Amino acid sequence: MKKFLLSMVALAALAACEKNNDAPDYSNQKVSIDPIITKATDVNFENGDKVGLSIIKGTENYVTNAEMTFANNVFTGDVVWYSDSEAASKFVAYYPYSSTGVPTTFTVAADQNSANGFTASDLMGAVQENIKPSENAVTMVFKHLLSKVVFKIKNESGSDISSVVLKGLVPTANVDLANLSVSAGSAAASNITAMEVTANSAYQAIIVPQTAAIELVVTTKSGLELVQKLASTKIVAGGRYNINALVTKSGLEIKLSSEIEDWDDKGDIPGDDSPAFEEHLNENYFMYDGVKYNTVKLSNGQIWMAQPMRYAPKGYTVSADPKEESHIWYPYTFVNEGAPAAIKANDVKALTDDASVEKYGYLYDFYAAANVKEVNANNMKSFEGVQGICPKGWHIPTRADYLALCGYSNKGKDDSAPVKKEDALFYDAVYDGGKVASFDAAGWNFVRTGARSKTNFAAAGQYMNTQLWSGNTSLTNIVGQAAMTYYLTSTYATHTEKDGKLTGISMFGLMTTYTMAKYPEGRVTLANNSVNNGAQLRCVRDAE
Repeated sequence: MKKFLLSMVALAALAACEKNNDAPDYSNQKVSIDPIITKATDVNFENGDKVGLSIIKGTENYVTNAEMTFANNVFTGDVVWYSDSEAASKFVAYYPYSSTGVPTTFTVAADQNSANGFTASDLMGAVQENIKPSENAVTMVFKHLLSKVVFKIKNESGSDISSVVLKGLVPTANVDLANLSVSAGSAAASNITAMEVTANSAYQAIIVPQTAAIELVVTTKSGLELVQKLASTKIVAGGRYNINALVTKSGLEIKLSSEIEDWDDKGDIPGDDSPAFEEHLNENYFMYDGVKYNTVKLSNGQIWMAQPMRYAPKGYTVSADPKEESHIWYPYTFVNEGAPAAIKANDVKALTDDASVEKYGYLYDFYAAANVKEVNANNMKSFEGVQGICPKGWHIPTRADYLALCGYSNKGKDDSAPVKKEDALFYDAVYDGGKVASFDAAGWNFVRTGARSKTNFAAAGQYMNTQLWSGNTSLTNIVGQAAMTYYLTSTYATHTEKDGKLTGISMFGLMTTYTMAKYPEGRVTLANNSVNNGAQLRCVRDAE
């Protein structure tokens, strides 16, 4: 399978029997799956590959562990749609297929250098909800549930390598396919022989996510056995770990790379030309691409950037014109001050000077922030927690990250609002959301940057001209600043359609509200934010 997203050509649908009513009947139509995958083998699904499919219709199991076979770019089997075309269901699929039933445990192959040993160890799962019968194939995103270790070996021993073996790893995982999660099982640790990719230089293995002190054993054809143990390391699901090894006659030198590359399709992963990055968290800052960013550790343990991002990745040009589809824009200010009705779109101007950029950062749309070229119906729900242009070990905040601060969110599509009022750090009962002053008191440093607005794919972009003035805030020190500020998240919120075509996609975004009657000091909540808007980006450090 390719490392990154591969779009599959949908199977032409079988013609459904027509009935003399308005509701289509797909009950004679076979179910097919159009996979979006990131499989470990670096090749596509091959004809004959099999997945297991379960369909939950309402609260009932319509199909359990149906065998689906890959051919002509889709998975098909003997499953046909139910007759009620308006009834939604949940699809759960996994690879590789097991005839004994849906796996609740999974064991990787001990010898992954044997035929199919490596590919058979690459457990993947996919879940898609709110599926209704259709003539179209069902698109499902298959995610890696285990971890991949890649060995880059320099052999100076004078003899060819005969095997690369990992010791001290639990080979069995507990599997929860419905939630696409795994955990290390209770089986005893055992040995795993890595697959040879290139003799003497490149090997790889699939392992169960766990915390372990990996012991590497390299054996040469001359009978030399070299052993080296790594420090205890937390191996996470979906991660790819690089181990560099030097093999000599006298010993084995190894190093586990600090880079953990995401296996899932969440955008491009930077190569060796990624920006230089140094963390100095004890001193509350990090250096990224030669720029210093202040950080703050909150009382809930989260570590946040304490100022906006101002990094432009390669291929992007920062624009001072919000009408341009540049994906990154300069911050802006107001030429005049006054009530919202008096402020026009041309009463704002871009701030391109260094001091303003340092204070306000850039405004990013989701494409630039996530470092992806396309957000569509197939992948819009797959970006939660993506690194994007954040430094390694950091990510674009999720809805949950911000909820832990403000305590209130609006509803998403097919979703109830998860409210964590009592647990949120900055929740204020009077404001029924976060209060800006509380963010500032904790050192989070709330910055009102405004936003670039583009509500859907067809709309024209413009700087939002809502301004703070004496009619909507009692704080004289912020009069003249932007009243509407959005902070990016990576969690899908909703989408819009017209005539069956996608017209807009929104992620959740942190939003400010100032009204003299209710929130004169600034209310902070989660609302919908179009992927085309330009918003402030604050990265948050991954949980340890």
